[in-house]
Amino acid sequence: MECDLMVEPSQISVNLDDEDKAALRRIKQNYESAGLFAALMSATHVLSWTDMDVGLVTVGNEDWLGLAKTIIGSNKVILAGVSSTAAKQYLRHSMRGTPEQAQFWAIYQTIVARALKGKC
Repeated sequence: MECDLMVEPSQISVNLDDEDKAALRRIKQNYESAGLFAALMSATHVLSWTDMDVGLVTVGNEDWLGLAKTIIGSNKVILAGVSSTAAKQYLRHSMRGTPEQAQFWAIYQTIVARALKGKC
């Protein structure tokens, strides 16, 4: 099933702060608890976007769609944890972050929310 994103996932470059890096590590741990295959796929589509030392991420349309395809196979308990993490980061950046940081987490949260609802 194809995942139609609710927001336009244009290519964005964003600097992630330490809290974002910690959130991505939590998300990776959530996926790892789903099993080896999901962990390998999530590492490819999430942590490969960023140089964790520098924190710069460039994400294009193909990356977002690849993430959507990856999370489709994740169970709802895993996705609920990922959704919570992404929502917290979006809220934090929408109040005191950059528009690019907020957009990154908004798109991520949208993909996970649609997968949870069975729309991806």
